[in-house]
Amino acid sequence: MVRAGEASGALDLVLDRLASFLEQSIQQQRKIRASLAYPILMCIIGIAVIIFLMIFVIPTITTIFSEMSQQLPLPTQILISTSLFVKNFWLPIAGIFFCLYLFLRRYFKTESGKILKDTISLRIPLFGGLQKKFAVARFAQTMGTLISGGLPILDALRIARHIVGNEVMAKAIDHVALSVQEGEEIAPPLKREGIFPPIVVHMVSVGEKSGQMEEMLQKIAEAYNSEVETTISSLTSILEPLIILFMGVLVGFIVMSILWPIFEINQLIG
Repeated sequence: MVRAGEASGALDLVLDRLASFLEQSIQQQRKIRASLAYPILMCIIGIAVIIFLMIFVIPTITTIFSEMSQQLPLPTQILISTSLFVKNFWLPIAGIFFCLYLFLRRYFKTESGKILKDTISLRIPLFGGLQKKFAVARFAQTMGTLISGGLPILDALRIARHIVGNEVMAKAIDHVALSVQEGEEIAPPLKREGIFPPIVVHMVSVGEKSGQMEEMLQKIAEAYNSEVETTISSLTSILEPLIILFMGVLVGFIVMSILWPIFEINQLIG
C-alpha cells in the first residue's frame, strides 16, 4: 500500500487509511478478549477447585465410607472411584495432556495441521459461525483498504489471504485469485468456493458491476463487524449462566454423594 501510495502521489491518504484499519483491528481484538476473559476465568477457577476437592478433600471424607461394610449408593461409589483415580494417576494424566499439547501445537503449525484445525473450528456450533463472520469482516475490510490505496485486485487478494486468520478461507481466496488471474471476475469464484455467505458474493458482484467495489467491501466489513460484536455479546451472556449451571451440577453431585450415605447412617442409628 505504501508503494501504491508513492506511485499515485497519495501517500498521506494511504497512511491515514492504514492507521484507521489498524486501530479498528486492535479495538475489535480488545473487545473480544474483554468479553471472553470472565467466562474463561470462571472455567479455570472452577476446574481448579474441583481438582483440589478430588485430590485432597474427598479422599479424606470418603475414607470413613470405604471402611464401612454397608453397601454405598451408586453416586458415592462413582465419586470415590473417580477421586482415587485422579489422586493416584494425576501425574501421568498431566504428563499425557502436556505431551498431547506439545504434539498438537507442533502439528497445527504444519499446513495439514492448520487446515484440519481451521476446518474443525469452522464447524463448532456457535463459535464456528462467529469465526467465519470475523474472517469475512477482516477480508472485506482489508480488500477495501488495499483497493482504496491503489492496489490491483489480484495483489489485494494475495495480501488479504494472510489477514483472514483461517487457513481454509485463505485457500479459498487463493483459488479466487487464480480464477481472477485467468480473467474471471471475483464474484463467480467466490460463489463456487461455497464458504463465503451469499450476501457477500452478491454485494461483491454489485460492486464490480457498478464500479463501487471499495464502498461495497467497506459496507460488508461494517455489517460483519457489527454482527461479530453482537454475537460475542450474546455468547458471553449465554456462557456465564451455562458455566455456573455446569459447576453447580458438579458441586451438587459431590455434595449429594457425600450426604447420601450420611443420611443412611443416621437412619440406621435411629
